[in-house]
Amino acid sequence: MTEEHSIWARLHDLLVSVTTLGALSAHHDPTKTTTFTIGVIALAAKIAKADGQVSVSEVQMFRSIFKVEPRDEARVAQIYDLFRQDVAAYDVYARQLRRLFDHDASALKDILDALFAIAMADGQFHEKEENFLRHCAEIFDVSPGCYAEMMARWVPERWNPHQVLGMIPGDAPEDIRRRYRQLVRESHPDRLIAKGMPHEMVGLATRRMADINRAYAEISAD
Repeated sequence: MTEEHSIWARLHDLLVSVTTLGALSAHHDPTKTTTFTIGVIALAAKIAKADGQVSVSEVQMFRSIFKVEPRDEARVAQIYDLFRQDVAAYDVYARQLRRLFDHDASALKDILDALFAIAMADGQFHEKEENFLRHCAEIFDVSPGCYAEMMARWVPERWNPHQVLGMIPGDAPEDIRRRYRQLVRESHPDRLIAKGMPHEMVGLATRRMADINRAYAEISAD
């Protein structure tokens, strides 16, 4: 049995009663809920470790985004600690989430958005974090353009209002306006609420909306 398989076996024991992270728990499918929970905790812990050091702010960001019921906190903490020992095999868990959400690309984008939030929680963006996120984006089949939009929103020195909207300088104002309205519809927090996602994930959508509005305002002011 490999080390990863050994960890996986321990995780199933720890997750017997952990359901509160499962965005899929409404589907009443324990297998899917477990896969989602393990995958999210694994990637959250490993992105925090990607730069070589797990900061308190990164742990706090994880806890704020993926709310855990008090009865589950001890088990989730054990799982998180198992994964944050190193960055190895993170792609295994990314692929599991890809298969789980194979027909829901928006869910994978939401997970990637959350990973950006954790990476930036300490206010720094490291090359190893960028490599981690780019690889996850490739596994999730998130387009280069969408990845660039996230980069432009989350990393202050990469801020680019046109890139946030997926546009380029010189695009016609009516095209920019059309794209802006499309992004507002797609990013509206009500979309996540309707899908039953955690309240904290709705908070990320609210921030995304604010960035989209800021980008459009800056372009319109030029």
